[in-house]
Amino acid sequence: MNQKLREVVLEGDAAALRQLLEEDPLLLGRTLDGSLLETPLHVAILRGHTRFAVELLEREPRLAEIYDESGTYPLHLASTRGYRNLVKKIIRAEPSLISTRDKQGRTSTHLAAIHGQIDVLKELLLVKKKILSQEVTSVGETPLHLCVKHNQIEAAKFLIEKDEELVNLQDDNGNTILHLAVVRKQSQMVKVLLDVPNVDVNAKNGYDFTPLDVLLQTPSESGDREITELLLHAGAKRGQKTNRVRSGSKTPWTMKAALKASWNNWYKRDDVWHKEMHNTLMVVATLIATVTFQTGLNPPGSVWQDSKPNPTSPAVGEVQPGTAIGNDVNFNSFKFFMYFDMIGLAASLTVILMLVSGLPLKTRFTTWLLVIAMWIALSSMTMAFVFGTVVITVSENILRKIPYILSIWLGLLAFILLSHFTVVAFSLWGKLKRSELSVERTWAVKKGDIETGGNRQGT
Repeated sequence: MNQKLREVVLEGDAAALRQLLEEDPLLLGRTLDGSLLETPLHVAILRGHTRFAVELLEREPRLAEIYDESGTYPLHLASTRGYRNLVKKIIRAEPSLISTRDKQGRTSTHLAAIHGQIDVLKELLLVKKKILSQEVTSVGETPLHLCVKHNQIEAAKFLIEKDEELVNLQDDNGNTILHLAVVRKQSQMVKVLLDVPNVDVNAKNGYDFTPLDVLLQTPSESGDREITELLLHAGAKRGQKTNRVRSGSKTPWTMKAALKASWNNWYKRDDVWHKEMHNTLMVVATLIATVTFQTGLNPPGSVWQDSKPNPTSPAVGEVQPGTAIGNDVNFNSFKFFMYFDMIGLAASLTVILMLVSGLPLKTRFTTWLLVIAMWIALSSMTMAFVFGTVVITVSENILRKIPYILSIWLGLLAFILLSHFTVVAFSLWGKLKRSELSVERTWAVKKGDIETGGNRQGT
């Protein structure tokens, strides 16, 4: 950012900004092509210069579409700090920005919920209307989950009034907001949630724990009795399966639930990861498609320019202008060159088609399918290069080295594949063991406290 402009932004001096723009009308536009470490709009919001930020937007609306090095958009900052007028200005200028996410997969609605910015939530919901249940983080948390996690009671009340269905939605671990409020011993939040008519007080999470089970598996605190009474009065019960769990036992349901949670944590990744991977795949696929298309129409060894007797079989007749020389001189190698070139083109075009089709591809499985297609395209390019080299090369010394090159490439593919399998296996196993040990340890603390529907002893 220009040093003079930076000084003006830090001071929030609108008059000085107008003077700079009179001297250089393109000053703000040039900041869009610079480093993403910061923009004038980011700095103005961080400094609290909201009126100045509005003027920046009026002068250069594209500033709202630039994110900084942490993936934070100006709308995210304005939502976090509760600048409702600035939020209104941004989303009315470009409504699509309301769906942008930071590197942690959070939208402006998530950030406003985390910080309890009710005025901002009101403004955002004027645009979003009734899709709160679909707006989740990379681990399946709705804005209401985040209100509970950060104990934003008033913001939680507001969201529940807007959509009562949110109270029973589960994150990727199966936790409803009641599970989260109970495990955090938020008695006031529990009261608010239990006042909602359709709240499911016996919903089970990924470990088959009801909210009452969650309370009983955590260390005792002074507020436990109040929460226990609230839950029991609302009809809360212990899960039937959890009644049979005792310290040291590894029941089938425990292993199944731990494996499910472990798989969910690995299978889903944040939206930013998917976006960056898809962008990379699009660039590489486009490059491969371009190369394979060009080499298919302009094969190695070029094409015949005019009719002449076939050099390998004169009795066959004359060659045709525009046909590949390699096809007549070294048909076997040229045939395989064309096969692999077409496979590479088809694989890369498939990746491009999938990415531009609008299909939901935000899971590890679908993303890895695209990666496998790219492996096929890259391997086909390698093979096409090898057979293309054979077509145009007569040196025996060079041809003898080709098998070694192929062996190195195939070995590299095998190493990468084995590395991925190893990382996935160890990741899943580690998460599984941690999940299982957590279940067993917490039940060892609470074993034998109460049976279904009973009163907790010692609270």
